[in-house]
Amino acid sequence: MKGLYVYKRARSTLAQNKQINHNSCMEITLDTKIERILEAYPSSSSFFARKGLVCYICGEAFWGTLGELCQEKGTDPETVLSELKIFLKQN
Repeated sequence: MKGLYVYKRARSTLAQNKQINHNSCMEITLDTKIERILEAYPSSSSFFARKGLVCYICGEAFWGTLGELCQEKGTDPETVLSELKIFLKQN
């Protein structure tokens, strides 16, 4: 449960410290920085958590790209990208 608390606290901190555009239409690719995705789409943190892709480390967003995060975790980047886009359209 401690990890979930850290995750929620980090998400809250990011939302408070960044000006967020909830109607963002940012194009997401495998080269998009995780931090930029989280800034533009705060709800994406729940998508990453469900996929087992840790996007917050010690309260800071993962510094790499979506492709790098997928590669680090051994998941198919193209599948994650397409599922993320579907998730964001629904949320």
